[in-house]
Amino acid sequence: QAGHPGEKYLRLKRRDKLAIPRISAGQGKLCNLSELKWTDPSGVYDSIVTKKREDYAKHALMLFKPFADLDELRCGGSYWKKFLNELRAHNESPANDPHELPGLRGDMSHRLISSDQFWKRGFQILQNMQDREMASSGSGRARDPV
Repeated sequence: QAGHPGEKYLRLKRRDKLAIPRISAGQGKLCNLSELKWTDPSGVYDSIVTKKREDYAKHALMLFKPFADLDELRCGGSYWKKFLNELRAHNESPANDPHELPGLRGDMSHRLISSDQFWKRGFQILQNMQDREMASSGSGRARDPV
């Protein structure tokens, strides 16, 4: 982006090989969806749930939505409202097929249609993170019979 302090130092380049990104987030920033009272996303809850929702939405938007200023990630002063708007748009998209498998390396369907849109695969990544969290929570390592 023109005018960004790091514009002369950073460049994007296509990788030669596929890579699985690692996302490091602070404790509780991308928490389990049950802590966000996900079954009622537009409901009003106490300050703890509201803070968790705002943190989750802020980090999800920062990861998967292009922005130049943090204010662009808010709707009515709330990251959560913006995240819900993006999720609704994603779910209402006619091209959104929940059974669609990620494309091959040459498939460019994962590119953004517009530069301000939440990245379509971002929701898949968030779901994968949730699935992994659910699979690992409360379950210890399987007993080794040897």
